[in-house]
Amino acid sequence: MEQTPWIRFTERGLYTLLNLLFVLVLIVASISYPYRARLAPLAVGIPTAIFIFIQGLFDWFPRFEQRYRSVEEATLVASELPMASSDADGDIRSLRFREFALVLWVTGMVLATYLLGILIAMPLFALAYLRCWSGESWLMTVSYTIGTW
Repeated sequence: MEQTPWIRFTERGLYTLLNLLFVLVLIVASISYPYRARLAPLAVGIPTAIFIFIQGLFDWFPRFEQRYRSVEEATLVASELPMASSDADGDIRSLRFREFALVLWVTGMVLATYLLGILIAMPLFALAYLRCWSGESWLMTVSYTIGTW
């Protein structure tokens, strides 16, 4: 009988960990805000951190996933990129490349937020992502950047 490992490390688990760290950094940063200014970030950040942590339990611990599999299948939190339908190495490599690129972009956003602050990092991230990765026109890139900022 095959033993189930008690913990696993996958790309999805790494992405969940990065998201959790990002939210926790924002929560810690907002604690130093004045009382009225920190209420909204904490009201959004704390439940978000709890949900991401629960997702991490599914991603990191196979026994937790096996026990609560029906719960995971019924939630939108547990959705993931669709797996490649064929076994061709090109499809799998393409999917792995997109997943790795997504992790790099999120990591870059977290680092930029930490080093520059969210008011500077957000428009820089939007400009870089939309123009460099998505290949959007300058009009769309600037419009989305101003809208998100």
